[in-house]
Amino acid sequence: MLALNRGVRIWHVSDSTDMRYGKYRLLRMVEFKGRDPYNGDAYVFLSKLFV
Repeated sequence: MLALNRGVRIWHVSDSTDMRYGKYRLLRMVEFKGRDPYNGDAYVFLSKLFV
């Protein structure tokens, strides 16, 4: 369950993401964007759509 309150910000990582990456690689992607992955914010990763 995901509990969100007014203090939580939701960030969208706009680069396409290989969803097979582990959590540590996703954390590195957040850090590369200049964000702190441990500050309580939520990050949304989307994979590339193949049609």
